[in-house]
Amino acid sequence: MTINLDSSALAQTPSFEINDPASISAYMSNAFRPNQSIVRGKSLPVAFRHNSLQFGATTINLVRYGTAARVEAPPAKEIFLAMFTLAGKARIDQGDRQFIADSGTFCVLNPNRHLNIELSNDFEQLTIRIADDAVRRSLLQLSHRELKQPLEFAPVAYLINGQAASFARLVKTICEDMRNPLEGLAHPAVSKHLEEALVNLLLTEFNHNHSDKLESPLDRLTPYFLKRAQEYIHANLEQPISISEIAAASGASIRSLQNAFKHYRNTTLTLYLRHQRLYKVRRALLSAAANGLTVTDIALAHGFTHLSKFSHYYKALFGESPSQTKTGRR
Repeated sequence: MTINLDSSALAQTPSFEINDPASISAYMSNAFRPNQSIVRGKSLPVAFRHNSLQFGATTINLVRYGTAARVEAPPAKEIFLAMFTLAGKARIDQGDRQFIADSGTFCVLNPNRHLNIELSNDFEQLTIRIADDAVRRSLLQLSHRELKQPLEFAPVAYLINGQAASFARLVKTICEDMRNPLEGLAHPAVSKHLEEALVNLLLTEFNHNHSDKLESPLDRLTPYFLKRAQEYIHANLEQPISISEIAAASGASIRSLQNAFKHYRNTTLTLYLRHQRLYKVRRALLSAAANGLTVTDIALAHGFTHLSKFSHYYKALFGESPSQTKTGRR
């Protein structure tokens, strides 16, 4: 189902506009998390604009810089930022990993990482600002245990019409309904539970370092043949396995397996296999300097025989070429 997430609903809320580039950092630090926003464009004044709505301790924000910019933010443990890119592009560096957030994608920015973002001049974002205590409270309720390690979401850009579809639908509904204060979803008796539902969806739909400690009803209903297929894939990532081999190992038909990946994993079997290989390739590339392997050696060792396609797939997923990962030139 296509999700037409746009700025029209939030754009009708009261807006704050800035023409002076020097004032953007202070304003954004107060609205989101402490940061330094550096305008790249040479023309003055700028056309910065911010619209927002609030429910509970959470805010949904529409931001346009109106020019190319760079944002640097030190760790801020109390704030998670869930960001939809509505237009333009952002190159995001969270200290240990870079990725590209193109128009039509969604990502979560971790508070305990130093953040560096390069924004294109047409960049427009819809960002949900969520307090850390709300996230920790929901995580405790879902996992039924105290977690010693800080929560970190995977540094990945998800398609709005892919894995992020359910989250996008809920955000879209909130934006459209809450323009009328004290009515519908905006009523205080409702907004508190709405905030909890939004955070729970964030924790259960997107990968993070505590995902394995959560068990959703969907996980309990996952067909056993799908679990067998995933186990077979992870055990054979360095082999050029075929779809038919995976289906045979799972004990299901190719059609049943493909439908299961679409329904339970929001992806295709082919894409799942490719991405798992690419993640393993990346880990190998990051340690390649120590073992003396080349990019070609690593690609071939992980089942990628067509090197130009491999480079294209890798850059599309991680926002940099395999050689850039290997040498650290990012």
